[in-house]
Amino acid sequence: MDAQTALEQLATIYDRDLQPAEAATEAMTIYLEMGERIAELDVIRASAKQVLADVLAEIGADRLETAAGVAYVTTPSLRSSYDAKGLDKLVAAVPGLANMLAPYRTEREIAGTLTIRAGGRAKEM
Repeated sequence: MDAQTALEQLATIYDRDLQPAEAATEAMTIYLEMGERIAELDVIRASAKQVLADVLAEIGADRLETAAGVAYVTTPSLRSSYDAKGLDKLVAAVPGLANMLAPYRTEREIAGTLTIRAGGRAKEM
């Protein structure tokens, strides 16, 4: 199925008076099929990116401009992170440490997300 057909099918899903299970199955099928297509495109993009990396290495440059666009290698940097669960265990074990670390701790609530996977059990809705 191409993207245009998928969009048209989704746009009419409510107009066709489908049963909830039918609508869900149709939407899930489109979602999963388009996901497979995206995965295929990601492989193609990764291959093209590797060709560009090879070209940059071959010419000994970290930047290349062409009529199609610009490719460049960013400056290396250091990214650090901390094991929050490990620090929480340490805070529980060391009195007063929680107060010392509190100004540097932030928490934010993350909403639940809808997950769609292939091969689920068939159930009545």
